Amino acid sequence: MKKLLIGLVAVFALSLASAQNFGVYAGFSYPFSGSIGAVFNSDPLRYSAGIVFPFGIEVGADYMIGKGDLGSTPGLGYYFGAGATFDAFLAGGEFFGSVFVHGLGGLQYQLNPQLALFGELQLGPAIGFGTAFGGFGTGFGFGFGSKFGLLFSQ
Repeated sequence: MKKLLIGLVAVFALSLASAQNFGVYAGFSYPFSGSIGAVFNSDPLRYSAGIVFPFGIEVGADYMIGKGDLGSTPGLGYYFGAGATFDAFLAGGEFFGSVFVHGLGGLQYQLNPQLALFGELQLGPAIGFGTAFGGFGTGFGFGFGSKFGLLFSQ
């Protein structure tokens, strides 16, 4: 299963490699754990897909509401938006998932015309669901997440 997930993310990443505003990220989210993946910016939308550790996947879409430059440091800018992420994974033979609806805010630093660093925080409600102890259950709570990575452009 793990090899299949890594293969799917690799195919997704390679298919976007020639696209403008493609990137890679590492992230952390609660109530789940760490993730790695790829993003594709199609202004004002951003799509992402990744692997959630230990054995899961995530897909998401964000709408970028605004962005601008921070005048004090050349190349440094901010952005903010809203979006949703779906996570699903297997653990101990059981299936778990969540829908995380969030607001986000981040900083982006342009290293050169083709490469930028970015980091962001996400906050919002999360709805979890899954099978455990022979049944299916749901839960509602507050979630947070973060992404840090590189953006490539042509």
